[in-house]
Amino acid sequence: MHNFHHIEYLPTGELFAEQRDYWHTPYRFNGKELDEETGLYYYGARYYTPEL
Repeated sequence: MHNFHHIEYLPTGELFAEQRDYWHTPYRFNGKELDEETGLYYYGARYYTPEL
């Protein structure tokens, strides 16, 4: 079995396409952690949302 997670983003960080197979990681756009509860990316000193 191969585990993979392929994600493509728009330049602003919005999710464009995602394919996964039994693998989950909190690290997403720019390698930053996505907070599942708020939907925001954590950048250390601030949070970021690509929708704004």
